[in-house]
Amino acid sequence: MNPTLEVVGAPRKESCYPQVGGLAVFGVAIVCLHHWLPPTVTHGVLRGAYGAELLFGLAGFFTTLLALRARRALESGRLTRRTALRNAYLQGALRVLPVYVALLLSILVFGGVNNDAQLSLWTLTYNFHALLKGELSGTLAHLWAPSIAFQFFVVWTPCALFLARRHLIPVAVATVAMGFAARLFLASGGAAPIVLRCAGVTSLDALGSGALVLLLAERFGPSVLASKRGIRALLALAVPWVLWGMALQYDRTGAQRPLWETLVITTKAPLTFAVLALAAAGLGGATGRILSSRPWLGVARATVAAYLLHAFVPLLLRKASSGVPLPLEFLLFGALTVGLGLASRAFFEGRFLRLADRFPLEEPRPGDGEERRAA
Repeated sequence: MNPTLEVVGAPRKESCYPQVGGLAVFGVAIVCLHHWLPPTVTHGVLRGAYGAELLFGLAGFFTTLLALRARRALESGRLTRRTALRNAYLQGALRVLPVYVALLLSILVFGGVNNDAQLSLWTLTYNFHALLKGELSGTLAHLWAPSIAFQFFVVWTPCALFLARRHLIPVAVATVAMGFAARLFLASGGAAPIVLRCAGVTSLDALGSGALVLLLAERFGPSVLASKRGIRALLALAVPWVLWGMALQYDRTGAQRPLWETLVITTKAPLTFAVLALAAAGLGGATGRILSSRPWLGVARATVAAYLLHAFVPLLLRKASSGVPLPLEFLLFGALTVGLGLASRAFFEGRFLRLADRFPLEEPRPGDGEERRAA
């Protein structure tokens, strides 16, 4: 769910890390490709889990950024502890929950969801519902990811807000390690793929990687991250690692795997960390200009609704696109998804973004209003 990616908690103005926010387009696009393209095209290689991994990293990054903004206001005495936590929660929730609730209300009116899934959808615990059922299927299958992202937002926000600063980076590192350790423990015990995906704790390495990148950037400066040879060395190792994992999945859907294969396939956090770190520092060349361009960021801000609604687009266009070549059908699906996302941002989500501004993370100083008007 931001997954700028406002799933959850991207600030209204993302100018400090514009390229990181722009990565949300790639995350949502990968998920869409997985859901829209038939297995005969993807051969099991391009999976939505790769997009979800990036979206989780972005969620961890922007959740931490939001909490640190509240923390600075708290440390400067502009907000009390209670107000800082309340405003951080409200700022994050008002950026993703309105469109999510609107989707659930629409489903409730038009039907199509089993009653036993309703409670988990409304409480953002759909990942646990999937664990109990042992499967993810249907047009709502993708809602397991927003559930996990929101659970992280609820738990991590007070940690980033109230823990001693010297503990933040070690705790983020421990969070990353916990995610890998959980997968290792569960996979070695023969856990099903649905458990490795939806347990929540198994996604902590991706979520923690995003948080860690932000904490390092805020402490040492984004440019220091990019200048570190270790980041580029990590990227050089992580890319072939992920490609290896993709190759292991070629036309092997549902196949039993040894432990080492499972760990290779599911360990994507190093690539997530490296990509986020480079984007936080600012990529140069054409890539950097595209990621930080106004049109690209405009689409990125619409990715919350685009992610939530993309699974319904084929239902709307399948008859109209009957007989249309696959590439053109994909373009039609993409255009409608982006259009719905932009419309939601402009005519629906914008109202709640303005409401979020009533719960500032910094109390305005005397004269701020005059300065803004003069600017």
